[in-house]
Amino acid sequence: MGGYFGIASKFDCMADVFFGTDYHSHLGTRRAGLVFHKEDGSSNALENATFTLYSDSAMQNAVRTYTGGEFEVSTSDEEVAALLGDGVNSLTLYLKETQAPAGYIASGDVYQIDVTKTVTGPTLVAARNAFVTTTTFAMTVSNGGVPQTAPIAVVNRPIELNVVKVIRNTITPLPGAKFKLTKLREGTTD
Repeated sequence: MGGYFGIASKFDCMADVFFGTDYHSHLGTRRAGLVFHKEDGSSNALENATFTLYSDSAMQNAVRTYTGGEFEVSTSDEEVAALLGDGVNSLTLYLKETQAPAGYIASGDVYQIDVTKTVTGPTLVAARNAFVTTTTFAMTVSNGGVPQTAPIAVVNRPIELNVVKVIRNTITPLPGAKFKLTKLREGTTD
């Protein structure tokens, strides 16, 4: 959950503004966000991944790019906030890894992020002779229709190469075949 707090009053309302924003912000009510982090199959952190956030399921309209081993998709991101303008109460975004760290294969998973915005008020708070308006946000994420819990781990598999020698004109492996891997000079393709 997240949100913004506002107040209008004929009297001093500084305490209401302070506690309405600062106090509640510590409870995480001023915005919504989801943390994603990259890891290998052994739960080791991976750096240098690139993710792209899209506003359409065809993933043609990029909203924002995130890089690194851990990042947060948030309603306070300038690009996401722009999509949540006046009159927009719900939004669906799609996140996909667009470049894996060196030596790894991109996950290929698409994360659907549903954002909802609720505006309540203005409500008269008689004890303070003030009107209060509150905007709250909620974010949920799913992968292939399966709900995910934050932080969301995006797992990459290392690139593996399996070489099998087969008997000519068959797919039967040749028993006892041995291979030697040799590192060539940089820049050669032989």
